[in-house]
Amino acid sequence: YIVMALAGAFWVLLVGRMVGGVAAATQSTAAAFMADISKPEEKAARFGLIGAAFGMGFVFGPLLGGLLAEFGTRAPFYAAAALAATNLIFGYFVMPETLKLENRRPLTVDRANPLGAFKNVSATPKLRRLLWLFFLYQVAFMVYPAVWAFFTEERFGWTPRMIGLSLGAFGIAMALVQGGLIRLILKWFGDRGTIIYGLVFNFFAFLVLAFVESGTFAILFIPLTALGAVVTPAVQGLMSRATNDNSQGELQGVLSSTAALATIMSPLIMTQIFAAFARDDAAFYLPGAPFLVSMSLMIVCAIVFLAPGRPQTV
Repeated sequence: YIVMALAGAFWVLLVGRMVGGVAAATQSTAAAFMADISKPEEKAARFGLIGAAFGMGFVFGPLLGGLLAEFGTRAPFYAAAALAATNLIFGYFVMPETLKLENRRPLTVDRANPLGAFKNVSATPKLRRLLWLFFLYQVAFMVYPAVWAFFTEERFGWTPRMIGLSLGAFGIAMALVQGGLIRLILKWFGDRGTIIYGLVFNFFAFLVLAFVESGTFAILFIPLTALGAVVTPAVQGLMSRATNDNSQGELQGVLSSTAALATIMSPLIMTQIFAAFARDDAAFYLPGAPFLVSMSLMIVCAIVFLAPGRPQTV
């Protein structure tokens, strides 16, 4: 963040982002920490807490950045650097080491690289299938940040203020679901049932958004779509319970990398689909087409999860 704050050329800004990406292991480390301190039946709900924290950051991060930008475009980067330093100090001096000595293993070249980590995690058929489910779901769910602004401007003529309010409501709702409501859903349905519930709920949510015509209905409905945001922590919980204690960090790193890959791919796919169906000369005008793609991916996710030899709770 300091590099980006001091950047005097665009390429320096890019270098700063690349360095930040290489060092972006905080979320996966936090997830591994949660896995170490949680009982097997608690893991999914506690992974939901991390998702809730992300949701709150999704709401307050842009707001804080916008306010700080009033003091100059570099101010948000300095603030982010200060927060990173605070995390460093807190993590080093306050947080205890959770990985027991008997669960530690030596660092080897074949596992200290992304390809090696993916290979080791996907070596187990159960984890391989869940990893595919995780990836496909992330691609589908990323339709919201990818096209929501374009979709609502095209469909309802929303202003940036309205778009921001709707995304803020979505972020708050997601934090409430993953931070609290998921515990009840897991209690009612279990890990496997929660995943099925989330896929079915998202299927219908995407279907509604694809054809919605009322902006008022959309602003009221978008927070409700967060009720389906239980799939990711439930899948994480299943995968963590099926992984050895000395491989929790590796698993969470692979999941973070998988989510990052989906974050790259989904906007490229969804925005192109939106552009193709939102043009004035489109053969079939349907700005909500990306949501139909996400809806279809829910079917694929269900097939991956429910096909013969499906993953079970452990």
